[in-house]
Amino acid sequence: MSRLFLVVLNMSITGGFVALAVMIARFLLKRAPKIFSYALWAIVLFRLICPFSFESAVSLIPANRAPIPKEAIYMQNPAINTGIKMIDIPVNNTLVESLPQVNQAAGVNPVRDTIVIYAIIWLFGITVLLCYGFITYFRLKQRLSTATLVRDNIYETDLIKTAFVMGFIEPKIIIPIDLPKNEFDYIIKHEETHIKRFDYIIKPVAFMALIIHWYNPIIWLSYYMMAKDMEMSCDESVMKNTKEDIRVNYSSSLLALSAKQSGLLSPLAFGEGNVKSRIKNVLNYKKPSFWIMILAVIIIAFVLISFGTDPQKIIEQSEPVNNQNQDIDSEINADNNIYKNESLGFSLNFPKEWKDKYEIEESDNYISVFDKQIYDTGQGGLLFTINRTIGEMITQQDMNMEPVPTKIILQGNGYTYFYRLPSDVNYPVNDEELSKHYQEMSEQINYVVQGISLLGEQKPEASNDGFKVMGSSYFTVEIPSEWDIKPLEYLPIWDIYEGDNPVGWIQMLPYETEEIINVSDNAIREYLYNEDTLRKMNITLRSNYADKSIMDKIKMSFKFTGGPYNVIDLESTANLYIAQGYKKVFGMIDSFEIENENPTAVIVNVMEFIPDGPNDNNPNGYRIEDLKYKETYTLEHGVNVAALAPPNYTSYEMYYMPLLDENFINNYDYKYFYFDFIVGSDGNLLVVLGHYIP
Repeated sequence: MSRLFLVVLNMSITGGFVALAVMIARFLLKRAPKIFSYALWAIVLFRLICPFSFESAVSLIPANRAPIPKEAIYMQNPAINTGIKMIDIPVNNTLVESLPQVNQAAGVNPVRDTIVIYAIIWLFGITVLLCYGFITYFRLKQRLSTATLVRDNIYETDLIKTAFVMGFIEPKIIIPIDLPKNEFDYIIKHEETHIKRFDYIIKPVAFMALIIHWYNPIIWLSYYMMAKDMEMSCDESVMKNTKEDIRVNYSSSLLALSAKQSGLLSPLAFGEGNVKSRIKNVLNYKKPSFWIMILAVIIIAFVLISFGTDPQKIIEQSEPVNNQNQDIDSEINADNNIYKNESLGFSLNFPKEWKDKYEIEESDNYISVFDKQIYDTGQGGLLFTINRTIGEMITQQDMNMEPVPTKIILQGNGYTYFYRLPSDVNYPVNDEELSKHYQEMSEQINYVVQGISLLGEQKPEASNDGFKVMGSSYFTVEIPSEWDIKPLEYLPIWDIYEGDNPVGWIQMLPYETEEIINVSDNAIREYLYNEDTLRKMNITLRSNYADKSIMDKIKMSFKFTGGPYNVIDLESTANLYIAQGYKKVFGMIDSFEIENENPTAVIVNVMEFIPDGPNDNNPNGYRIEDLKYKETYTLEHGVNVAALAPPNYTSYEMYYMPLLDENFINNYDYKYFYFDFIVGSDGNLLVVLGHYIP
């Protein structure tokens, strides 16, 4: 019984973790049809009743799928290992302090006895809730035995005052007697939808999962939210499948039924609940936009793959790398504790106190440094990696956009070296000694990586004679050896020089922009594209420094290498929306509609930006006409603004893309600037672009 309880407890921990993720996803799906939110709870239900799952490399479930080991009933110092450091350490410390020591002489194991007591309490709770469920169900069934058949599977009785579905094999719709005609139609459609979707089976199964995990408050909250989403999605289904607009009448029916409710609490019956929320949802119901549906599907797929699967098991090395068995391209100087890697072109001077405390694994473009004590046990121990990538134009600002802590530590010989910390826990949290050792070494990483130095003069090899390789976070390219490239500080533009003389530039452009091939008589230009990332670059060279053959070599050597999402990518997104037929509106922000301190819509003073024609002669080459009307665009999800960046507010900045939220309203003087608003066909605002007016 104790082992079974521990299995269920581990499932409850995993299920609770997944439930929290679903609650976050449910919030993101607030504007989407409730059927998506309802479907998400299937992942939680699966986790709560199924002790196994498929493995996936992209799973976000904590690495240890059994944080409480089955052997805990025999352990002198039991500990949990969820894979989440901030949870494991305080819980394990509490366990050590609160549990008495094992008295082996007396044959007493307080850990085992405590778990047995908890298991008994768990079974008692299950028994109470099962009895409650069965007694309530059979009492209700007996009470309704005199219900009169109306038609098909619809029965009516004067013993109830609200409608529901009852039964598992041949479900029946039970309604109060003398329902008004309009209420009758809506209620029948609602309950028939429940039957078509097998909700009369799903809810009892969910209730059984709740009974098994009754001690977990997250599961109670999940059950409440699931039932709420079930009813709301059913309401929306009725709205969707009815030709006329019945929102007001349907809401009136809900309100009327809520006033007649008799306090029916059966967990196996579908009574009408959450009426206030349901009425609000019905009144606000509208056909979802295409992009809302796409976003909802993406979120569903992400949650399913990330939280419906288990992390892959780590296959441990049978013959781990050690300090005495390095390959011919690297070595460790035993006297000075200096690690040298000829193939990656760097050395690392470890502090003396690290001697014999670390292990190194080598790969093509990086090394991994481990805590030796943990590494030898096969339980991880990764402290950090040192990576090498082509190019010296990579900036720390680029690295700051990475999802895990990453920092540049060296640049030279055409490469950038950076270190990266692990994204998960790499020490056994239930081993106090190993955990302490790992944490002590982790605290010294910033000091250790300062000991890196270039080794030799190995540089990236160019395929063209007389050329060299240069690179940024976004590309690598070959240019003549006497040339150099210097990036602008705030925008994705890279100027090309020969000595102090400007030769040309490389510029990232928004996708779907107009191309100008013949820029002038003294310059040549080529465009390059990456269809996978929807990125576009142009290379412009002065004719007195480069001819077509040089341009062709540069173009053929150019490679897109990824790079963080930036303000040009946001412009590309806007252009793609426009290409799909969405409208662009020029104007100024007048005000916002606010709900719960968050903007829900933006009100725009609509204007027209008119460039000069042949007969115009405005000082700045344009004029702005106020069209004297306002439009309101809803904010259904996070909307990024390509805002003109402080302090000059004349151009964009690479990574300055604030959300159109309360922080933007409070900290940006938006009323003084012009914007282009990209608006969907349903009136939802998609992207906002700052429009500089001199």
